[in-house]
Amino acid sequence: MMENKELKYLTGLNRVKNRYESGYFFVEGKRLVESAISYNANIKNIYATESFLEENNSLKDLIEKKNHTINTILRKQLEKISFTKNPSGIGALCKISEYSLDSSKNGKWLYLDEISDPGNLGTLLRSAAYFNFTNIALSENCVDPYNPKVVRSAMGAHFKIELYLKVELNNFQNNYCVFGADQNGDNYKDIQYPKNLILVLGNEAHGLSKKTVASLDNIISIKKTGFGESLNVGSAGSIIMSHLSEI
Repeated sequence: MMENKELKYLTGLNRVKNRYESGYFFVEGKRLVESAISYNANIKNIYATESFLEENNSLKDLIEKKNHTINTILRKQLEKISFTKNPSGIGALCKISEYSLDSSKNGKWLYLDEISDPGNLGTLLRSAAYFNFTNIALSENCVDPYNPKVVRSAMGAHFKIELYLKVELNNFQNNYCVFGADQNGDNYKDIQYPKNLILVLGNEAHGLSKKTVASLDNIISIKKTGFGESLNVGSAGSIIMSHLSEI
């Protein structure tokens, strides 16, 4: 049975301050824990109920094969730690990776300008990993990428990308062509893109800020061919990243 001190610590990770002071975040659910193990995440501890382990022998074997320790935990304790109403029975404490910003690194970057919805951010991280946008910079005032809702939505993307927090867009201007996505821009399919570029996506409600627009080389958009006012930023970003991944 877990001691109260550790239970309190894990429960506290639902707050941003505690995550960054400790340097750890909590992932839960079978698929996320499998991803953390498979992608060689820096895992400090794995917690699981006895009933979960009895029903998931293959995952238990994978954990043991990778030399991770399983800490058995009572169901009622896991429910206190969990950020979901019906936890599946397993979770893992993972290290927050820290990277030094190198804005001269070749390739494609994704820059997120004040994205506020956890679900949208998680979707964008998941799509970024899928389309090999592995370097992602977040502006000041973005939702925390280690927010439990973001982590769930990203479905393991955190373990395959590099996240840079509170980054100014002008850090990239000398080495990249900077493309911002907006409804009032050139058709994204009609642009000749360089190898080194940065795609900028703006806030769900307000779009790209004036400060951000001033740093752009071009504004691109997805032309509407049907009905609806606009696309969700997660959907729009995914569509454009899919196109850019083929360049």
